[in-house]
Amino acid sequence: MKPRPSHQSDENEDAGKGGPDISDKASSSDLEIDKKWIQRAQSDIEKFDFLYRKYRPRIFKSIMLNVKDEGMASNLTDETFSRAVDKLDSLKWRGFTFGAWLFKIARNVVALEYRRMKLKPEIPYDPDIHDPDNGNRPDLDMVKKEETHLLMMCVERLKPECREAISVSRQQRQDRFKLKVNGHS
Repeated sequence: MKPRPSHQSDENEDAGKGGPDISDKASSSDLEIDKKWIQRAQSDIEKFDFLYRKYRPRIFKSIMLNVKDEGMASNLTDETFSRAVDKLDSLKWRGFTFGAWLFKIARNVVALEYRRMKLKPEIPYDPDIHDPDNGNRPDLDMVKKEETHLLMMCVERLKPECREAISVSRQQRQDRFKLKVNGHS
Protein backbone atom coordinates (compact mmCIF):
# COMPACT_ATOMS: atom_id res chain seq x y z
CA MET A 1 0.00 0.00 0.00
CA LYS A 2 1.39 3.39 -1.02
CA PRO A 3 1.59 6.13 1.61
CA ARG A 4 -0.86 8.97 1.24
CA PRO A 5 -0.69 12.45 2.75
CA SER A 6 -2.49 13.46 5.86
CA HIS A 7 -2.32 16.48 8.12
CA GLN A 8 -1.99 16.49 11.87
CA SER A 9 -4.42 19.32 12.49
CA ASP A 10 -8.21 19.20 12.50
CA GLU A 11 -8.09 20.20 8.84
CA ASN A 12 -7.46 16.54 8.08
CA GLU A 13 -8.86 14.71 11.05
CA ASP A 14 -11.65 13.16 9.00
CA ALA A 15 -10.63 14.11 5.46
CA GLY A 16 -11.94 10.91 3.92
CA LYS A 17 -15.27 10.90 5.77
CA GLY A 18 -18.31 12.23 3.99
CA GLY A 19 -16.46 14.50 1.60
CA PRO A 20 -14.85 14.16 -1.80
CA ASP A 21 -11.96 11.73 -1.82
CA ILE A 22 -9.93 11.20 -4.95
CA SER A 23 -8.11 8.12 -3.69
CA ASP A 24 -10.32 5.87 -5.84
CA LYS A 25 -9.38 7.80 -8.97
CA ALA A 26 -5.70 8.33 -8.27
CA SER A 27 -3.23 5.78 -9.54
CA SER A 28 -0.18 4.85 -7.53
CA SER A 29 1.99 6.78 -10.00
CA ASP A 30 -0.18 9.89 -9.44
CA LEU A 31 0.29 9.49 -5.69
CA GLU A 32 4.05 9.16 -6.09
CA ILE A 33 4.15 12.22 -8.36
CA ASP A 34 2.16 14.26 -5.81
CA LYS A 35 4.41 13.06 -3.01
CA LYS A 36 7.53 14.14 -4.91
CA TRP A 37 6.08 17.55 -5.74
CA ILE A 38 4.98 18.06 -2.13
CA GLN A 39 8.48 17.21 -0.90
CA ARG A 40 9.91 19.68 -3.44
CA ALA A 41 7.40 22.35 -2.45
CA GLN A 42 8.26 21.89 1.22
CA SER A 43 11.80 23.03 0.45
CA ASP A 44 10.96 25.43 -2.44
CA ILE A 45 7.45 26.89 -2.39
CA GLU A 46 7.70 27.77 -6.10
CA LYS A 47 7.35 24.02 -6.77
CA PHE A 48 3.83 24.13 -5.30
CA ASP A 49 2.65 25.63 -8.60
CA PHE A 50 2.48 22.15 -10.17
CA LEU A 51 0.08 20.96 -7.46
CA TYR A 52 -1.90 24.19 -7.65
CA ARG A 53 -2.42 23.83 -11.41
CA LYS A 54 -3.29 20.15 -11.01
CA TYR A 55 -5.89 20.54 -8.25
CA ARG A 56 -7.25 24.08 -8.64
CA PRO A 57 -9.93 23.19 -11.24
CA ARG A 58 -11.30 20.37 -9.05
CA ILE A 59 -11.24 22.42 -5.87
CA PHE A 60 -12.86 25.39 -7.64
CA LYS A 61 -15.60 23.16 -9.10
CA SER A 62 -16.31 21.62 -5.70
CA ILE A 63 -16.55 25.03 -4.03
CA MET A 64 -18.64 26.42 -6.90
CA LEU A 65 -21.18 23.64 -6.35
CA ASN A 66 -21.56 24.91 -2.79
CA VAL A 67 -21.55 28.68 -3.16
CA LYS A 68 -23.01 29.16 -6.68
CA ASP A 69 -21.07 32.41 -7.12
CA GLU A 70 -18.00 32.43 -9.36
CA GLY A 71 -16.25 35.34 -7.64
CA MET A 72 -16.76 33.90 -4.18
CA ALA A 73 -15.74 30.43 -5.37
CA SER A 74 -12.54 31.86 -6.82
CA ASN A 75 -11.74 33.70 -3.58
CA LEU A 76 -12.46 30.64 -1.45
CA THR A 77 -10.35 28.47 -3.77
CA ASP A 78 -7.45 30.89 -3.32
CA GLU A 79 -7.99 30.80 0.44
CA THR A 80 -7.93 26.99 0.34
CA PHE A 81 -4.57 26.93 -1.41
CA SER A 82 -3.21 29.66 0.82
CA ARG A 83 -4.02 27.55 3.87
CA ALA A 84 -2.53 24.48 2.21
CA VAL A 85 0.72 26.36 1.57
CA ASP A 86 0.76 27.60 5.17
CA LYS A 87 0.39 24.04 6.49
CA LEU A 88 2.56 22.33 3.89
CA ASP A 89 5.56 21.97 6.20
CA SER A 90 3.51 19.98 8.72
CA LEU A 91 1.96 17.69 6.10
CA LYS A 92 2.50 14.01 6.94
CA TRP A 93 1.71 10.93 4.84
CA ARG A 94 -0.92 9.00 6.81
CA GLY A 95 -3.49 7.33 4.61
CA PHE A 96 -5.14 10.14 2.66
CA THR A 97 -4.36 11.57 -0.74
CA PHE A 98 -3.17 15.14 -1.16
CA GLY A 99 -6.42 15.86 -3.01
CA ALA A 100 -8.49 14.62 -0.07
CA TRP A 101 -6.52 16.91 2.22
CA LEU A 102 -7.22 19.87 -0.10
CA PHE A 103 -10.94 19.02 -0.28
CA LYS A 104 -11.06 18.92 3.51
CA ILE A 105 -9.46 22.35 3.72
CA ALA A 106 -11.87 23.64 1.05
CA ARG A 107 -14.85 22.28 2.99
CA ASN A 108 -13.65 24.05 6.13
CA VAL A 109 -13.06 27.32 4.22
CA VAL A 110 -16.59 27.21 2.76
CA ALA A 111 -18.11 26.42 6.17
CA LEU A 112 -16.20 29.31 7.75
CA GLU A 113 -17.41 31.67 5.03
CA TYR A 114 -21.03 30.63 5.62
CA ARG A 115 -20.58 31.27 9.35
CA ARG A 116 -19.11 34.71 8.60
CA MET A 117 -21.99 35.58 6.28
CA LYS A 118 -24.51 34.47 8.90
CA LEU A 119 -22.90 36.67 11.55
CA LYS A 120 -22.49 39.68 9.26
CA PRO A 121 -25.83 40.51 7.65
CA GLU A 122 -25.79 42.68 4.57
CA ILE A 123 -26.92 46.21 5.24
CA PRO A 124 -28.66 47.67 2.18
CA TYR A 125 -27.89 51.28 1.37
CA ASP A 126 -30.24 53.52 -0.57
CA PRO A 127 -28.95 57.09 -1.05
CA ASP A 128 -32.52 58.34 -1.52
CA ILE A 129 -33.51 57.05 1.92
CA HIS A 130 -30.31 57.07 3.96
CA ASP A 131 -28.84 60.44 4.85
CA PRO A 132 -26.30 60.21 7.68
CA ASP A 133 -26.51 63.97 8.28
CA ASN A 134 -30.18 63.59 9.25
CA GLY A 135 -29.69 60.43 11.30
CA ASN A 136 -31.04 58.12 8.58
CA ARG A 137 -28.40 55.41 8.53
CA PRO A 138 -28.67 51.86 7.16
CA ASP A 139 -27.06 50.37 10.27
CA LEU A 140 -29.68 52.01 12.49
CA ASP A 141 -32.41 50.73 10.17
CA MET A 142 -31.01 47.21 10.59
CA VAL A 143 -31.03 47.54 14.39
CA LYS A 144 -34.60 48.86 14.31
CA LYS A 145 -35.72 45.92 12.13
CA GLU A 146 -34.05 43.44 14.49
CA GLU A 147 -35.66 45.07 17.53
CA THR A 148 -39.07 45.03 15.83
CA HIS A 149 -38.61 41.36 14.91
CA LEU A 150 -37.71 40.47 18.51
CA LEU A 151 -40.65 42.45 19.82
CA MET A 152 -43.05 40.70 17.44
CA MET A 153 -41.69 37.30 18.54
CA CYS A 154 -42.39 38.27 22.17
CA VAL A 155 -45.91 39.48 21.32
CA GLU A 156 -46.64 36.17 19.56
CA ARG A 157 -45.93 34.35 22.84
CA LEU A 158 -48.56 36.34 24.73
CA LYS A 159 -52.06 35.11 25.45
CA PRO A 160 -54.56 36.00 22.69
CA GLU A 161 -56.35 38.65 24.80
CA CYS A 162 -53.03 40.42 25.54
CA ARG A 163 -52.08 40.35 21.85
CA GLU A 164 -55.47 41.89 21.03
CA ALA A 165 -54.98 44.68 23.59
CA ILE A 166 -51.56 45.50 22.08
CA SER A 167 -52.99 45.45 18.58
CA VAL A 168 -55.84 47.83 19.53
CA SER A 169 -53.43 50.17 21.34
CA ARG A 170 -51.09 50.18 18.33
CA GLN A 171 -53.97 50.95 15.97
CA GLN A 172 -55.10 53.84 18.17
CA ARG A 173 -51.58 55.34 18.14
CA GLN A 174 -51.43 55.02 14.35
CA ASP A 175 -54.81 56.73 14.00
CA ARG A 176 -53.71 59.63 16.27
CA PHE A 177 -50.48 59.98 14.23
CA LYS A 178 -52.42 60.14 10.96
CA LEU A 179 -54.66 62.86 12.40
CA LYS A 180 -51.60 64.94 13.45
CA VAL A 181 -49.97 64.49 10.06
CA ASN A 182 -53.15 65.58 8.29
CA GLY A 183 -53.37 68.74 10.44
CA HIS A 184 -56.08 67.65 12.86
CA SER A 185 -55.49 67.69 16.58
